[in-house]
Amino acid sequence: IGISSRIDTIKYASNEIQNDKDFFMKFVKKRGRILQYGSGILKNDYDIVIAAVTNYGESLQYASQELKNNHDIVMTAVKQNGASLRYASQDLKNDYKIVMTAVTNYGESLKYASRNLRGNYNIALTAVKNSSPYLLYEVTHELKKNVKFILSVIDINPTSLRIAPLELRNNREIVISALNQPYGWSTLEFASSKLKSDPSIVTIALAKNILAIKFADDT
Repeated sequence: IGISSRIDTIKYASNEIQNDKDFFMKFVKKRGRILQYGSGILKNDYDIVIAAVTNYGESLQYASQELKNNHDIVMTAVKQNGASLRYASQDLKNDYKIVMTAVTNYGESLKYASRNLRGNYNIALTAVKNSSPYLLYEVTHELKKNVKFILSVIDINPTSLRIAPLELRNNREIVISALNQPYGWSTLEFASSKLKSDPSIVTIALAKNILAIKFADDT
């Protein structure tokens, strides 16, 4: 019987088999998630776990607490699948290189990073580039109020304006930047009431698309 046909039945193997490193290695190299059926000893074995996360990053969840705090293992896991960051130790969720690798691979993994790194300009911007503007909900309030950061995010996706704090949706530079992006005319909808009634702002939007008039405040 080949390895592939036996993988699905290894969970029923004896304790002796599930503690046999050489035998088990054959399986985790083919399907990393099989690590969940290994013994506690094997889940704490560097060679076994590195082989597992190389094949399937999220098998990190089955590793011992000690190895979830191993830099090489966690880095290998997030390179294979950025979402694996959720299973890393708290210390490594605060490791710049690991988190940057994770968000480069999978932007949504920002939500698993430490608060400290969710407030890091470069990490947060990389995450947004590799995800959607809704990831702004995951960055710290302090960073969300950073004009330079919001301008950079708007350059990626102008609809990010809708998630910006009110004080920044009342910032002329930010709103004009959003309006000037391709198809950015519709972002007039997310500007503050004050700017929606500002003739110069409305004129910019209308110059892009006459349909922007529906978002203008004529009060």
